[in-house]
Amino acid sequence: MTLSITVSEALKQGRQTLASLSETPYLDTQLLLAHALKRKKEWVLAHPENHLSTSELTTFKDNLGRLVSGEALPYLLGSWDFYGRSFQVTPDVLIPRPETELLIENALGFLRSHPEARLCADIGTGSGCIAISLALEIPDLKVIAVDVSPSAIEVARANTRKHGVDDRVTLIVSDLLPPFDFRFGLICANLPYIPSERLERLAVAEREPKLALDGGTDGLAVIRSLARDLPELLAPGGRVLLEVDSAHARVLAGELSSMYPSARTDILKDLAGRERVVMLDRMDLQGI
Repeated sequence: MTLSITVSEALKQGRQTLASLSETPYLDTQLLLAHALKRKKEWVLAHPENHLSTSELTTFKDNLGRLVSGEALPYLLGSWDFYGRSFQVTPDVLIPRPETELLIENALGFLRSHPEARLCADIGTGSGCIAISLALEIPDLKVIAVDVSPSAIEVARANTRKHGVDDRVTLIVSDLLPPFDFRFGLICANLPYIPSERLERLAVAEREPKLALDGGTDGLAVIRSLARDLPELLAPGGRVLLEVDSAHARVLAGELSSMYPSARTDILKDLAGRERVVMLDRMDLQGI
């Protein structure tokens, strides 16, 4: 017979179990327990004396074991928060990360100060979190979101429907952007940027899709392919935001400046001071 334990005791057990495996063992345990109880995290924290049923305790312990075995918490939960909203995630897409919110903040600042820019491209959309977040914040924005993975596009489609923007976010299976007879006022891209050799040594390669992580020999192969197409893709006065590995931001910014000397190029830092996003503004009407 399984002895009943309280929420408080379950939280303690989970935190101890995950202490050596996670940077946030207590938060992870809260989310795991909330999932087992089918409650909000806030409810779990507000009811420390509540007793778990046998089935709830079994689910909690089973899921705790899955984390110990190396499964990523967001995939186990089936969803993850990004920019204040919950998005469905599966092993077919990258887990949304807080550093990508820097790209969102800059994109929103640009869109709000450029009301004529109402057509956006999101390249490498994955779960669709960038495209959907922008569409929800800018009600008249239309987004074309592409991903090379059909499975990722299906996850993004579920998220556009969940958040009610499937009429303004068009999803396309494509390697980068296919040809269009128009140009975009804003292009956002969170493309693969980890060098292939380094990726093989990272734990993330065992849990998240390599297709969305592997950036080639130096991590910039896919991003360079997009950069070469920018004159045909970006409207005059438009902006490109490229999330990159902080170690490569200056290299990419330098290459873009050489390719497009009339454009304005800058590097944006995240809250930890890491160079995270390379920005390019198209300044002229002829080249870029």
